[in-house]
Order: sequence, then structure tokens, then C-alpha cells
Amino acid sequence: MKIEKLPTYSNGKKQGNNAADILKKNLGKFGLVNVVDESIDLGIDMKVQVIENNKPVPLFFNVQCKGKDELAEDNWQEGYISVPIKISTVNFWRQQNDITILFVVDNETECCYWCNPFSQIETKVQNIQKQDTVSIRVPLNEYIDSSCDTCPNELVKCILLYMVKQLECVREYIDNFNEGISLAYKLDVETSVYLLKKINESAHDI
Repeated sequence: MKIEKLPTYSNGKKQGNNAADILKKNLGKFGLVNVVDESIDLGIDMKVQVIENNKPVPLFFNVQCKGKDELAEDNWQEGYISVPIKISTVNFWRQQNDITILFVVDNETECCYWCNPFSQIETKVQNIQKQDTVSIRVPLNEYIDSSCDTCPNELVKCILLYMVKQLECVREYIDNFNEGISLAYKLDVETSVYLLKKINESAHDI
């Protein structure tokens, strides 16, 4: 009997798919989860909008999901999981309007450990550009599981802080435009003034 060659469903792929299913289920307890087409694998696996009292609220975050079939004893001793992330992926995250949260899913316990990667690399982004990867530590004391029916307060805090930083980035861009520094996109003066006005109004409302 002739044996035909067939594609292989690797353990790594199986592990990743199981983790994504678990994470989507847990995030779905307090958010609207949109899975990103895996053919566009640039470092974001899902996009989530937070739900409160069964209604969507204007809090959004992106998700990068990593899966493990079990956590090593060393992880528990050290209190974190170390995850290597490509610098190109980090740079892609930095371009996003919404924060990207890194999740590591324990496929055995279905606990989804998470961290805000920017809190660890924000001050050294320029220094790591010559590297291929950077190591992100995901603490074992921050996690969601099937019992979580609301978005964790710490996660909401991360989302809000990132939103403020994005506001600051937009303002800096407009200031650079006014000084003739940024020429990639040419805005007319009326649009520039309008944007600055809206930013100031938003800042006063915070």
C-alpha cells in the first residue's frame, strides 16, 4: 500500500490552538473577542472590547497568546514565565492605537497569565533595537480563568494609562507638525488647530 505524504499537525501548533481556545473562552466572560486571521501573523492574535453589565464600553486591548501544556517547577519558584518576543513584534505593538497584552495560557489548568509588556520595555525600546528578541516576564500572580466575569482592575488600569500615552503621542505629533519637523503627512493649518483644540478639551475632561 502506497503511503501518501500528508501535512503534520505539530505539537507546537496543537498547543497554540488549545491555548487560543481557552483564552478566547475566558476573555469572552467580560469582553467581545475578535480573533485575528492567523494568516496575518504579525504579533496580535485577538482584539477585545470590554463589556460591563452586558454592554460594551470604550475600553479596547489587543492580545498576543502563548501556550504551554504545563508550567515548569522553575516558573513557580521564580514567580514568573519568561517569554522571548521578537523586536519586530514589539515595534508593531507600539504602532497600535490600543495596548497589547501578553498572555501565557497553561493548557492543563486553563489559567491565563498576563502582563503589560510595555511596563518592562518602555524605557529601553531604543536600546534593544539591535537585538533579535527581548525577554518579557509574565508574573504568575496576575491571571484570569473561568471564574473571572469582569475585567481585572489592573488590566483596566493598563488600558487607561496606554490611552493617555497615546493622547500625548498625538499631541507631540501635532506639535512637531507645527514646527515643521514631521512631513510624512501634510495637514492643513485648520485641521492641525482643530486637533490641538480637541486634545486640550479631552485633557480638561479627564
